[in-house]
Amino acid sequence: MVNDINVLREVEKHNLILLIATDAMLYKFAFGFIDQLYELYQLSDK
Repeated sequence: MVNDINVLREVEKHNLILLIATDAMLYKFAFGFIDQLYELYQLSDK
């Protein structure tokens, strides 16, 4: 399932991560992905 994915490991497998949203969904842009990834990188530095 999605909750079982190691986001940091999956992101680091790729050279590019593309986030796309339509005008109707801009208020939910990235659905928390950017914040989640930022927190993961902050935790991995400690």
